[in-house]
This record gives sequence, structure tokens and C-alpha cells, in this order.
Amino acid sequence: MSITDSVADCYGQQMRTLSVITAVHPAAAGHLHAAAASLTHQALPENWRMEWVICVDSEDTEGQIADVDCPGVNVLIVNSGRRLGPGGCRNIAALNSTGAVLRNLDADDVLLPDAIRGDIEALSQFRWTTSEALDLLEDGTTVSFARNSTD
Repeated sequence: MSITDSVADCYGQQMRTLSVITAVHPAAAGHLHAAAASLTHQALPENWRMEWVICVDSEDTEGQIADVDCPGVNVLIVNSGRRLGPGGCRNIAALNSTGAVLRNLDADDVLLPDAIRGDIEALSQFRWTTSEALDLLEDGTTVSFARNSTD
């Protein structure tokens, strides 16, 4: 039995949910639009849906992050209520997620097309996975940390 089958069996779901979790400090919130665009370009396997849980790492409990436009993806924005750092904030996001599978996305990263499909397919063979993302820089350009193809 694959992990995707066992996830469905474990939770009794016909439709499986993958939760993308993101911690963001209000100062880096401008990057979320590029991250959202990369999520809207993800192709999911049949019977999978995606949600995006964003945790704002801030003491200010008032919504500092406006709604993020991410068509086709259920977006939930929560506030940590205090400075926890990225790890603690990701934990808050995970606690608010509904997915049987979690996928981290840094606020200043964008996923390559089909990254999530590849992650789910890899999970059918392995118990963990990682995939490349592009790091979004202050000037709007991206940088890949892929191994140099000339070596």
C-alpha cells in the first residue's frame, strides 16, 4: 500500500488534502504574492486538494497580512500572537492545518511547477521527500540552489 493510499485509509477521506505551511514575519509579507503565484501553478494528482496555512510571526494580533490571492487554494492566515521565530510559527501553522500531508514553503521562496505533484509521487515510494524551490530576493529576482550542472 502506498503512502497516498494509507493517508486516505487513515483519515477515511476520498479527497486527500496537502497542507502547505508558511511562517512569515510582517516585514517579509511582500514575498507572499510570488509564493501564491507558484502555488496556483501546481498540478495535483487526482483526488488531491491543497490548502495554504500562513502563520504571521508577530505580537500584534491584528491582521497585518491582507488576504493573499491564491485561486483554487484555500488560504488560512493565522497569527502567532507573539514572536516565535520561523520554527515556532510553522508549528502554529501545522496545528491549524487539516492536511494529512504537510509541505513547508518559506515565505521568500517559490515552488517550481509540478513540485507538489512530485512530492506526492515520491511519498508513494519513500517516507519523506524534498524538492527544489527558488529563493526570492529583495529585488524580485530568483536564485536556484541546484547543484552546478558543470561538475
